[in-house]
Amino acid sequence: MEPTEWVDGKYKEAVEMLLPPSKAAIDEWVSGMLWRVTVRIIPSDFTPARSEYWLQLTKLEEFGFFAGVLAPKGASIREQLILLRKEYPQKSIQELTELVLLESLGVNEEDLPG
Repeated sequence: MEPTEWVDGKYKEAVEMLLPPSKAAIDEWVSGMLWRVTVRIIPSDFTPARSEYWLQLTKLEEFGFFAGVLAPKGASIREQLILLRKEYPQKSIQELTELVLLESLGVNEEDLPG
């Protein structure tokens, strides 16, 4: 099976592991958390310029707002998985997702101007 075809069959599973859906955020609630919104942006087509993003906005009782962004570093998750599958054809999707490069940025209310 070609790497692209293999990755396309495993893509949903990989995205679930790398960019957890909002229901996973409930398990991560902390004391003083008032609410949390989680958004996953998944492209409808896979052109090289399109990528996946994970955004989260949290309101904390004592500390105000916290916003976080998680995105693939460089190529999209799908493109990274295709390259990794070519390099490591024997690895499982779980093992390959551990090799996907992601970058994150977080900002809280105090970091914002004004």
